[in-house]
Amino acid sequence: MSFRLFFAKSRAQLGAAAFAATIAAGASPALAVPISTGTSFAVSYDQAVTGQPDLTATLDLTVQSITSSQIVLGVDIANTTSTLFTSGRLTGIGWDSSVLPSGATDTSSIYSVFLNQNFPANASVNLCLSSGSTCAGGGSGGLSPSQSDIFTLTLVGNFAGSTIDFSNFAAKFQTAFGSFEPQGTITTSCTGTSCGGGGGGGGSVPEPSTLSIFGAALLAALGYRFARSRAPQLLPVSA
Repeated sequence: MSFRLFFAKSRAQLGAAAFAATIAAGASPALAVPISTGTSFAVSYDQAVTGQPDLTATLDLTVQSITSSQIVLGVDIANTTSTLFTSGRLTGIGWDSSVLPSGATDTSSIYSVFLNQNFPANASVNLCLSSGSTCAGGGSGGLSPSQSDIFTLTLVGNFAGSTIDFSNFAAKFQTAFGSFEPQGTITTSCTGTSCGGGGGGGGSVPEPSTLSIFGAALLAALGYRFARSRAPQLLPVSA
């Protein structure tokens, strides 16, 4: 059998397999993160704006400690928007905490923490860090493109006997073209030793994607089938 004929017969199988693998590889990440001491995760934000570079940002959270009455978080917020979008200020970051704290403090000089408030377009947010006087505000502050802010956020409340989840991450940008509130996507999440590295921290080791694993296995199987089709056929010997 020629390779052309073999490929024609296998094309339908290849298309179906590639389609299924693409769906698996493109599946949405988890919408919630259960937290405990040592949990670290990253959230990314991307908002298209007509005629302008995308508004983009990242949020990195690390649970430094958690007790029955207090959660201490290391927070790293960055406005990664292109500096060509000069008015693209990141004025707020927020999320939903499954157990609402009764109080909170932060060490940021840019943002203040607010509880039991939400963004105008994201009613699921109940905890936010805003450069304005409310979650819905922002004033003239926030982070300009390429700026970042690293600080500590302390939450107090009754956390005993509960699994604490953070979910529904949102951001608020204010620009000369209006305000925007993109939803966040959780890009990485790990706890304790699964975070990898040593000493100064480090990230988790990336695993091969579903698509790459499936593709390698599929190519190997097709190669084996083609090799068999090229092998000489043994005929029975006449008596």
